[in-house]
Amino acid sequence: MRPRMLVNAVAFVLLSLGLVAYGVFDLLGDPFQSPTLVSATFPNAAGIAPNFGVVLKGVVVGSIQSVQLTGRGAKVEIALRPGVSVPSNVKARIGLANDLGEQQVELLPVGPPSRRSLSGGASIPVEHGGVPVQVGKVIGTASRLLGSIGARHLNSLLATLGEGLKGEAANLQAMMTAQRQFSSEFLAYQHQFTALLANSTPVLNSLAGEGPVLRRDLAATEVLANVLEQHRYGLVKMLSNGASAFSVATRLLDATRPNLACTLHDLAGLSANGAAPANLSNLSVGLATNQWFFGAVAGISPSGPAKSLFPGDPYNAHQTWIRTRLLIPPGSPPAGLYPRPTGLNAVRPGAGCATEFGRGVGPATQRLAQFPVVGTRVDPPSRSEAVVRGGGDPAHTTAAVSRPAPAYALSAARLHPSGPNGPAAFAVLGVGALLAGFVLLPRRRRLDRLAVVVRRRHLPDRKELP
Repeated sequence: MRPRMLVNAVAFVLLSLGLVAYGVFDLLGDPFQSPTLVSATFPNAAGIAPNFGVVLKGVVVGSIQSVQLTGRGAKVEIALRPGVSVPSNVKARIGLANDLGEQQVELLPVGPPSRRSLSGGASIPVEHGGVPVQVGKVIGTASRLLGSIGARHLNSLLATLGEGLKGEAANLQAMMTAQRQFSSEFLAYQHQFTALLANSTPVLNSLAGEGPVLRRDLAATEVLANVLEQHRYGLVKMLSNGASAFSVATRLLDATRPNLACTLHDLAGLSANGAAPANLSNLSVGLATNQWFFGAVAGISPSGPAKSLFPGDPYNAHQTWIRTRLLIPPGSPPAGLYPRPTGLNAVRPGAGCATEFGRGVGPATQRLAQFPVVGTRVDPPSRSEAVVRGGGDPAHTTAAVSRPAPAYALSAARLHPSGPNGPAAFAVLGVGALLAGFVLLPRRRRLDRLAVVVRRRHLPDRKELP
């Protein structure tokens, strides 16, 4: 044999042996590494046998080594492939591997995958109801059912079904598509449904414990429904007149908003002035020292009966009497004249009101002709003193100052809506306020008031309530 042919034969044999070894290691695993043996005990074996597959998330991770009968059920020995890592938080169940009825053991993770893996000798818990229905029994039961119907009746049934389903292919396809979509959605929320079923027991227990309270609430709801039923026409009328009432309130607010803005501005000034440290200190000193005088006066002022002095004067049994003692002649020196006459301060009437919302009331005047005062002087306020600036456009305020002051007497024609009259609208507002107070009352008081309202319709005398 030529040396070249010998080299080719040796290379071919070596390459063949390498390919065979690769196939053995890739398909059958490392023969020098032993598999991991774990077990699971089912209520019954359900027809599984050795060498059946074991899958995790659809991937084959091992096979069934043996099936043994124990006192607790059927113990299934599982051989996990070498190098395969299976989380320790899994449960086992028996499922169908294909449409021919062949079965397999499925490992289902419980929660997030655990970092720990199953070790040799571990016992895998079994999922509740993890044994499928035996296909043979189902087929046998179906065969007996079809056999009891009879061929003639079965043909008539199939003909009737065919006639009824004729032309409904599109609807059946839509139903199957919807069912498949529902199944996928249901499986996507399987863990949420499981948690819901697990939490339903304490929720139902809580509802059962609150049974008397719920019964009282239902009785109170019945009372409320009766009240609403009796006053349904009044409620409808109130709702229909509510728009008119709010229209009146809106017009009133729109007509007086310049004056309201000035009032709020002045109240803010008064609050700021009263909150000044110097004024607060003076107020504190005044309140602390005034009791020296008024407390002494109250101490020397006895109380006693006082008779009527004239017709209509009521009798007072606890009249306060103040006794005074005068010194004759007076102890103080007589009064003297000032070296020069002292004039009166100038009268400063209040300024008007002009805001971004418009011109409000005009400036005050000093026109008391029936009480003339000699030597008085009036300093009228300027236009700038009437301006109350807010956060709006300064141009609006300037335009409002330049406009003449309107008459703010709201006439009936301005406030009269197109619907019900003004008193009816304000009556609606009153009913709305009563309903708001009814909502804000505590629940127990509100239910008691509802019960009283319902009972008084059945009393012979409505003037006296229990």
